[in-house]
Parts: sequence; structure tokens; C-alpha cells
Amino acid sequence: MKNSIFKLFNVILVIGVLAVGCDLTESTVDEPSDVQVQMKVNAGPVAEAMFTSNNEHTNTLEIQEVKMFIEKMELESITDDSSDFEIENFIADLPLDGSPLVITEKQIPAGLYDEFELEIEKPDDDDVQVNDPDFRDETGSYSMVVKGLFNGEEFTFRSSEDFEIEMDLNPPLEVTETESSTLVISIDVDSWFTGSNGETLDPKEFKNNEIINDNIENSFDGFEDDYDDDSEEYDFEGYVEAVNLTEQTFTLTNGMTLHVNSETRFDDDLKSLDELEHAINEGYTVEADGEYYVDSSGRNVVIEVDLEYEDEDDIEDYDFEGYVESVDLTEQTFTLTNGMTLHVNSETRFDDDDRQ
Repeated sequence: MKNSIFKLFNVILVIGVLAVGCDLTESTVDEPSDVQVQMKVNAGPVAEAMFTSNNEHTNTLEIQEVKMFIEKMELESITDDSSDFEIENFIADLPLDGSPLVITEKQIPAGLYDEFELEIEKPDDDDVQVNDPDFRDETGSYSMVVKGLFNGEEFTFRSSEDFEIEMDLNPPLEVTETESSTLVISIDVDSWFTGSNGETLDPKEFKNNEIINDNIENSFDGFEDDYDDDSEEYDFEGYVEAVNLTEQTFTLTNGMTLHVNSETRFDDDLKSLDELEHAINEGYTVEADGEYYVDSSGRNVVIEVDLEYEDEDDIEDYDFEGYVESVDLTEQTFTLTNGMTLHVNSETRFDDDDRQ
């Protein structure tokens, strides 16, 4: 999976490493690098702010403001929990022209981060200070606020549901002291107010609240891992024939290709795909057995794998006997009159009259 784009759904997570200019950080490249986390609304239908339905009557929806209360934003370190980076309890007011809102310019410690998490929740805790009355009033607390016009009339849609974006970063996000990185979350808001038949939903209608909340939840679910505890698991076993570090895969001699990610657990002799590639390149025979699931793209994703060097004592021996018909020094083989071709190598022991 490429560095630049992880998934493409109604919500898109993009991660890129770049030299950040003054328009973003107001810093020079000589200063210590920062990681920016940005959130923006996709420029397109939302920026146009006009949608029509397939009904007899034409409905127009204009989005004027999108705000969310972020209970926690976290980057999880690949090393240990103490190195995780997080900020809590703030309001994100998204620009609607496609320009990014910088959620944080706070310096993130150098290291590798393999998971991004954003929790959008209503501020239930009374100790949390909320200065925006849209998120808390006498009727309750709210996690999401969308304002605009429906058929020319003002509306305010407020959700009290909790939402979460959680995404594995594979390969991990590398934060260094010499480069700047940007993590961008693009939100496609128009899908929130679209019904199953493509019609525009009236945000003022209470009956549409559940559908709109489900649409928001479904758009954020685009980030979730394909695997969960309910996914069906399968077993695999075989000898490794090839490794592809670019695609993060290994292939068995039976032709089965298996993908690994940051959640894959490596046990036994070899502890990573890099170690496996090195072993195969060195000519070792490696047996793999473990469990996998099939993701939404049809890939076989490894949950857990045991990678074990094949013990020569475990290789089954067979006897052969016959008259030698020919020898091929280039291929290091000899062939018997019964048609059997046998290969020799540096470990082959020659006994009896003529030693080679």
C-alpha cells in the first residue's frame, strides 16, 4: 500500500512528507520539524453547496458551517504507549472552501507512529470547558454541529452520537528532526445528507436524524480495519517461495499470496518480512503456517504467522538406485537410465569408487 493514499471512501486519509513552507507553519526548513494534522472538507459539491433530489420537488441544501467536538486525537507510537502523542477536548470548525484547518502544529516527538485515532464525542464531562453554546445547552451535549440552508430556510443539525476515526498507518508515519510531515483528513460532507436513493435529506426532519447519523458513522467507518473479531479466519501452511517488500507480501509454493500489515504477528524463527526475505535470498527453506482473513479488496491478510527454518533432519529421505546415463555439470545433475534426474550441491556426500 502506497505512502500517499491509504484508502478511498467517502472519507479519505492522506499522509505525505513534504518541506512545509511559510504558508503552513511560518517556520523555515532550518528549524526543528513539526507534524501538522489538518482537517478539511473536500472541495466539490460541498463547496458548491447545492444538491438536488430525484423527487418531483427540487430540494436544495447549502452547508454553511461544520463543527465537531474532538475529545481526543492520538498518534500511537510503534514502540510503547509512553511515546504516544495526543491532544484532547477541542472544537474543529471546518473551512468549506477546501482549505485545510490545522488541528495541531504542536511538535510531535521524533519516532514511528503506526496508528491514528480521532474521537468525536459529546462533552459529557462537566469538567470539560466548552465555550461554544452549540455543543452544550439545557437539552444536552452534542458531538457534531452542521448549519446551513435547506430550501432557503436556516437549519442546525446537531448530533449527540459518538464517532471515531481509527486507521493503521502502514507503513508507519516517520517523524524526524529534519523533515516536516502533514497528516490530512478530508471530509466529504455531502454524503451525510444523501438518502439511499440519492435524494437530499431534510436536516430539520427528526425522522432523518438516524439516517444522517448512520451516514456520518459509515463515512468514518471507511477508515476502520477490514479485520475485526467477527471476521472469518482461515488457516494456511506451506513453504515460502518469494517475498515482495514493496507490496508487503510473501508467496507460498502453492501459489498463495499473503499480505502483512502492522497488525500481523510474527512468531518463531523469523520476526519480520525483512528477515524472511533475507532468509529466502540466502537459500534457506522456510515453512510458514498461520491464520489469515480476506479483506474487502479480496486480499489474504495475515493475522499471525509462524516462520520456521526447515530442519534438514525433518526432510524425508528417499532411496534411489540405477545406472548413470548422463551428467550435466552446468546444472549439477546426473540422470539415470530410468529417466530420474538427480541434483547435487555442496552438501552432497560422494562415496564408493569414484568421488567427484
